[in-house]
Amino acid sequence: MEILQLNRTPQEILNDILKRLTDVDTRPSSANYQSVSAIAYELRNIALLIQWALNQTFIGTATEEYLDMLAEQYKYTREQARTAIVKAEIIGDTEVPIGNRFASVDLADSIIYKVINKAENNIYYLQAEKLNPQANYYIGDIVIIDYIEDLKSAKIIEVINPQREAEDDETFRKRVQENLIAEATDGNIAQYKKWLSEIDGVGKSKITSLWNGANTVKCTILNEINKKASTELIDTVQKILDPESEGLGEGLAPIGAIVTVDTAEELTIDIDITVEYKPGKNNAPNLKKELNEFFGTIAFDRSVVSYLQIASVISNNADIDYIVALNLNGGQTDIRLNINQIPVLGSLNVN
Repeated sequence: MEILQLNRTPQEILNDILKRLTDVDTRPSSANYQSVSAIAYELRNIALLIQWALNQTFIGTATEEYLDMLAEQYKYTREQARTAIVKAEIIGDTEVPIGNRFASVDLADSIIYKVINKAENNIYYLQAEKLNPQANYYIGDIVIIDYIEDLKSAKIIEVINPQREAEDDETFRKRVQENLIAEATDGNIAQYKKWLSEIDGVGKSKITSLWNGANTVKCTILNEINKKASTELIDTVQKILDPESEGLGEGLAPIGAIVTVDTAEELTIDIDITVEYKPGKNNAPNLKKELNEFFGTIAFDRSVVSYLQIASVISNNADIDYIVALNLNGGQTDIRLNINQIPVLGSLNVN
């Protein structure tokens, strides 16, 4: 039907109108032609608007707030940006006040942290004030900004919740579609994966049924950058699914399902490389971030850390021309992962 032909050009619309005009002057120089031509362009604009509106009614093509509204019908919400939360050991004779600030050491773009809670003696939770990709990996000394008397030492010992960028349309769309396509019912694997994907802070997951006998389920989770989950995140997920692992149906898991939540075992990958830099370059500041992101993409999805894929990540760095030599954990072969292992970057020595 012509009414559904929304992709016609203004000229095609004009030609269709002119065909319907009889016994009138339709030469390009005529007033009729000029009037109809203007109408054709407006009809094209209306068609574009109709096409846009139609696209906003489907999850596969909707954008921005229209995608949010469609997803909300299925109880999905877009993940918002959040700065990193870390655990720090702060030793001194005075308790650190909530709100006190500290800064990272020896980073070109310093990370400023604010104390948000005390966990236990000398252990505090801090949150980065701004988004900074380095906050997901920074472990080490921090220096005080707001003076505290008798402070002896302060250092970050663990990243509890990595920072998160606001979920873009394509990432959000993919998450919603994958969960809708999967038959997530009656406590099957798809159901557990759906539950886990909706818990703040959880990244990839692996579900193992009957791992410790009848009615047992193990949920092995990673954090949002697909690294080892913190104890705090594991405890949170456990309480949501099956508090105390008793199978009483007091969480999301059905009655009788005894759920245990744990995280992956990390396998450290030490990388030693010799490279030639591109003209005018003498270092590769983004290489560590790129390698960390690569390890996150293969976590739980690959059983091997590929020597050639690591070489490809390094070769594709914007500052590196070519690789002279590359060693992974002292060798030049692939590194095999056990079933619940994930690779993490250890030392990175670039010569």
